[in-house]
Amino acid sequence: MDYISEQDIVDYRSTIRFTYANDPHYDTDVHVEILNLDEERVKDMNTGKGMLITHKQSLKANVEKNKNSIFSSYFFGKNLGDVGSPLESEYKCPCGYVSGHLYNGSICPKCRQKVRKLETSFDKYGWIVIRNYYLIHPNLYRALETFLGAKVLNDICMPLIDLDKNGLTVVKEQMLKQVAKSGKKKLTRETKASQENPFIGIGMIEFHDRFDEIMKYYYSKASRSKKELYEHIMNNRDKLFTSSVPVYSLQLRPYEIIDNKFVLESVNKNYNMMASHANYVNKQDCAFQNNRKSKSVLLYKMQQCWNDIYCLTEKRLSGKKGDIRECMSYRSNFSIRNIITPAVDLEIDEVRLPYAACIELLRLQLIAILQKTHGYSYAQAYAAWYNAKLVPNKEMKNLMMSIINDSPYGGLPCVLNRNPSIAFGSILFVKCVGINDNYACSVSNLILKLIAGDFDGDVCTIIMLMNHDIIMRSMINLDPMNSMIISKNDGMFNDDTNIQTEAIISLNSFRRLATQYTEDEEANIAHLLTLRPEDE
Repeated sequence: MDYISEQDIVDYRSTIRFTYANDPHYDTDVHVEILNLDEERVKDMNTGKGMLITHKQSLKANVEKNKNSIFSSYFFGKNLGDVGSPLESEYKCPCGYVSGHLYNGSICPKCRQKVRKLETSFDKYGWIVIRNYYLIHPNLYRALETFLGAKVLNDICMPLIDLDKNGLTVVKEQMLKQVAKSGKKKLTRETKASQENPFIGIGMIEFHDRFDEIMKYYYSKASRSKKELYEHIMNNRDKLFTSSVPVYSLQLRPYEIIDNKFVLESVNKNYNMMASHANYVNKQDCAFQNNRKSKSVLLYKMQQCWNDIYCLTEKRLSGKKGDIRECMSYRSNFSIRNIITPAVDLEIDEVRLPYAACIELLRLQLIAILQKTHGYSYAQAYAAWYNAKLVPNKEMKNLMMSIINDSPYGGLPCVLNRNPSIAFGSILFVKCVGINDNYACSVSNLILKLIAGDFDGDVCTIIMLMNHDIIMRSMINLDPMNSMIISKNDGMFNDDTNIQTEAIISLNSFRRLATQYTEDEEANIAHLLTLRPEDE
C-alpha cells in the first residue's frame, strides 16, 4: 500500500458527509433539566408506569403482601437479589405462594391475586404524595441554601413549637438531636444570622405561603452573584414546591432477607420513613389530625429525609468510583497504559512504545506472519509469540519494526489519551515510529500542554487503530500536526503547541556558548553564504 500523503487527507476530507448533530445548520445543546415532579407523576400514572406509595412497610411483616409499599414486587418486579437465581420462576403472584409459567393468569388461593410475569423496568416509579402540603425540590433546596444560607434556611423550615393543640410539650432539643443523628453538624439558634432572621421557626407550611415575601427580603441584602442565583430560583418557581416524591426501581436500591433479618440500603430507610410521615400528613379524619403545627414538624422531617436521599444518590453517582463513570468505562481491545517520558528527537505526532506494549498490540499480526512465513500452526505461532513476550526476542523485535516501517500511515496508528478527557487535546492521534527497551512510552515535549501533562509519572492510555476510515478521520481531527497548531478558537497560532520555557532557556544558553562574532565578521559570513561555489 502506498503511503498516505497530505493530498490523500485533503481528498478524504472532501468525501465526508456531515449529518445532525454535526450539521452547521443546527446548534446542539446538552444540559441537565430540573423536572416538574408533579407533572411527571401525572404522566407516569396515566401511562401505567407509576404507583402511589400509600403504606409504610413494616420490617417485621411479610414484604410480599404489601402491594403499595416501596418494596412492592407486584409493581417494581424482581429485586436485585432474585436475578441470580436461575431456578426461580419469573411468574408468580404478589405473595409468592403460586409461581410458575403454567399458572400464568390463575388466581392465588391466599392473596386472591393473579399470577403474572414480574417484569423489571427502570422507568417505573413509585410516588409518595402529600395532599394540600408541599416539600422543596432537593436540587432547588441546594440553591436556596446557597442564596439564603444553610443555617438560615434550616432555621426557617424547622418549626418552633412549645405546645401543641392538646397542650403536650414538644422539646426543641429533641428535634436538634434528630438533625445531629443524620450525620450533619448539630444546629443551634444562637448565631448572629439566627438572631437577625425575622422568619425563624415559621415551618415548611408558612415558608411555602410566604415564599415571595422571604425571597424579596433577602434579595435586597444579596450580593451580585447571589442575585443571579435568585433569578435561577425564580425561573424554576413552578418546580420549587412539589407534593410528589419519586421512588426509583428496586434494582437500584436492593433489599434482602437473610436468616429472618431484613438487610436494606439506607435509601430505603429514608423512603420508608417518608411514606410513614406522608400517610399521617394525609389523614384528615378528625380535628387532631388537622393540626398544622404537628404536620409542619412531619413535613420538616420528610424534607430532611429527602435531602439525605439526594445526597446519598449524588454520592453514588459521582466520583471516580461512581455509577456514571463505571457505566461509561469499558475494556478496549488493542489498548495499553504507559508512563510517558520525554524524547527530543520525535515529532509532535510521534511516539515510541515499549517492547512489552508493542508485542501485545501486534499479537494478531505477529501470529499471522509466523503462520504464513514459517509454516507454523496456530498453536506453535502462539507459543513463539508468548515466549517472546516473556523473554525479549531480537527476531520478534525486528519483525515488529518491519510492521511499523511498512505502515502506510508513517508508523503504527494510535490514539493517545490522558484522563480526564475534558479539554480539546486530551485525545491525540499519534504514530508509533519505534520501540523502547524500557517500560515507558516516549513522547514529544510539544504535546505536554495539550494533554495537561508533565513527566512526573503521568500515565496515558494508548489505543491502536485498525479501521482505515477511523484512522483517516483521526488524522484530520486529532493529529496535532494537522489540527492543533492553529487554534480553533481564534484561528491564530496555538500557543499550547509552542516549545516550553525550559526548552527556550536551553536554546538561549546554547546560543550564548557559541562563538561570538563582531558585526564585520557576521557581515562577511553572510556575504560568503550568498556566493555560489564557482565564485569562491
